[in-house]
Amino acid sequence: MWGLLPVTGKDFINRTAEIDDILRALKDPGIRIGYAISAPVGTGKTSLLQELARRLALEQRVIPIYFSLQSLSDVTLENFVKRFVIAILQASESKLKLRHDAKDLMESPLTILDKLLRDARISDELREAIILLVTFEREKRVDKHGLVEAVFDLPEKIAKETDSRCVFLLDEFTLLADLKPTDERLFDIFSLIRSVHEKHQRCVLVVTSSNQKAIDSITLASDAPFYHQFMLKHLKNFSREATKQLYEKNLDKRINDAALKEIFDFTQGSPFYLQFLGRMLKGAATPNVTEDVAKNAIEEFLHQEGEMIFREKVKQLSAKERLILSCMAQHGVKTPSEIGKIMNYSQTNVRRFLAILEEKGVLVNTSRGVFVFEDLIFKRWLAQQGVVA
Repeated sequence: MWGLLPVTGKDFINRTAEIDDILRALKDPGIRIGYAISAPVGTGKTSLLQELARRLALEQRVIPIYFSLQSLSDVTLENFVKRFVIAILQASESKLKLRHDAKDLMESPLTILDKLLRDARISDELREAIILLVTFEREKRVDKHGLVEAVFDLPEKIAKETDSRCVFLLDEFTLLADLKPTDERLFDIFSLIRSVHEKHQRCVLVVTSSNQKAIDSITLASDAPFYHQFMLKHLKNFSREATKQLYEKNLDKRINDAALKEIFDFTQGSPFYLQFLGRMLKGAATPNVTEDVAKNAIEEFLHQEGEMIFREKVKQLSAKERLILSCMAQHGVKTPSEIGKIMNYSQTNVRRFLAILEEKGVLVNTSRGVFVFEDLIFKRWLAQQGVVA
C-alpha cells in the first residue's frame, strides 16, 4: 500500500461516490457524454482511472482503454500514436481473438501481419485500419491529420466489430497539446479529436488533467473544442475520516488521534503525501504512532524526502520564478503589488511570471490578482530553504 504507486481493488478507498456515478454512465450504451476530471498532482486521478478500467474490464460488452500521456518519454505525435495503438490492441485482444501481442504485430513484416489478422477472422475494414496504424512508421511520408483520425477512430471500429462499447481513459489528456509533429505544421489536435469523436456511437471519453486552466480551456468556453462534451469533476483530497481509515487499515500500528490530526493538517489529505508519510511511519522503530512520532516524521520528510522531490521541481523553473516563489513562501504574500514591493520589481513583470507559474500548475489564481500555491507542502519546504538558487 505504501509503494507510492496508483492503487486499485481492495486498496482503493474514499472515491466510492465518484466511481459509482461514473461507472453507471460508462456502462450505459445510451449515454455518450464523457467525463473530464481535474485535480492537483498526487490527488489520485491515476488510481481513479485504473480502478475504473479494472471494474469496466469485468463487464462483458465493455472495452476499457487506459493510456497515460505521462508515460511518453519521446513527446512526438508519432510516438503517441504508436504507443496508443499498442494500448488499444492490447485492451481489445480477447474480444478480437488476436493470437499475438500488439508489440509483436508492430514488428511483423507486412505479409505476416496480414496473415495474422486474417487468422483472427476480423472484417477487411478493421484489418486494413489496423495495418495502416501498425505500419505507418514504415512510410516515407505520413498524413498527420489522417493518423490522428485513424487512431481515435480505431476503437469505434473495434466496438462495432465486437458489439461492444469502448471507453477511452486518458490520463493527463491536456499534455496532448505538447505533442510535436516532426515534419509538419502544428494543428489543433483537440479540435481534430472532437471532430472524430462526435461521429462515434460506441465510444466515450474519460480524461484527466493536473492543470485546471488547461482542462478549462478545452471544455468551458463556448468556442472550446470539447464544450458541452464532458461532465466536469474536480477530485478533492481525502477527508479527515478517509485519512483515518487509510492509516488504520494499512499502518499495522496503533495511531492516536493527535498524530492523525498532525498528519492531516500537514498533508491536507493529499493521497501522495499520506502514502509517503505512511511508508516512513511503517518503518519507524516505534510500536505506536504518537503526536511526537508524527511530528518527527514530518520534519524528516521535509529535510530528506522533500529535498529530493522539490529540488528537482525547482530546477525546472527560471531564476526569476524561483525568486518570486521564495518571496511568496517566506513572506506569505499573494499579489503582484506585495511581491513587487518586497523584491523591488515591477508589478507588470511579477504579474507576467505569476501567469507563467499558473500555466505550469505551481500557482492557482484564486481571485482577481491573488495567487496561492497549489501545493502547500512545497510552500512550506520553500519557506524553510530561504532563497532557492
